[in-house]
Amino acid sequence: MGNNSEGGRQVYRVLWPARCGGWEGGTSWVYIAQPYWGRGLASEASKAFIDLAFDRLGLIRLSADVEQGHAASEHILRKFGFKCVSREEITGSHRVILTYELSRAEWEHRLT
Repeated sequence: MGNNSEGGRQVYRVLWPARCGGWEGGTSWVYIAQPYWGRGLASEASKAFIDLAFDRLGLIRLSADVEQGHAASEHILRKFGFKCVSREEITGSHRVILTYELSRAEWEHRLT
């Protein structure tokens, strides 16, 4: 989607593949540089991504992966209506990846 920089330093980046292999969905990835945490940038970028994905690109579903325990990321996903749909334990790493999804119908219902 894009990125932003301040004084030559990256502030945030949002990327996604869409319509891959006939699947009309997208996966978001948001990176916020630590000095900019807590300023609402992840929420702003996430909302812009959701609006673009559903309204302009016509996608029907979005998904986002987050490492379990990353409270800020999980909070933002739930704030915008994403629901946790799967949990994957990474063998030998003690890491758990949660997959969240949001459908266009669920998003539109939240707006009414």
